Amino acid sequence: MEFTPQQLAKLRIPIEETGVFEGRSESEIQKLLKDFATFYVTLAKINLRLHQEASKDNAK
Repeated sequence: MEFTPQQLAKLRIPIEETGVFEGRSESEIQKLLKDFATFYVTLAKINLRLHQEASKDNAK
């Protein structure tokens, strides 16, 4: 999954406040940001699918 630099920059702000990037190189930070973004997109897709299946079950 590919993300634009702008998307990763938006994600970086709240994560940076946790201190998780302290002492890491910029290349390590970029890899972590891509991993975080992939994780969140995957969770969103799972959540959407669960809601769709629940809606189908409720319609029966």
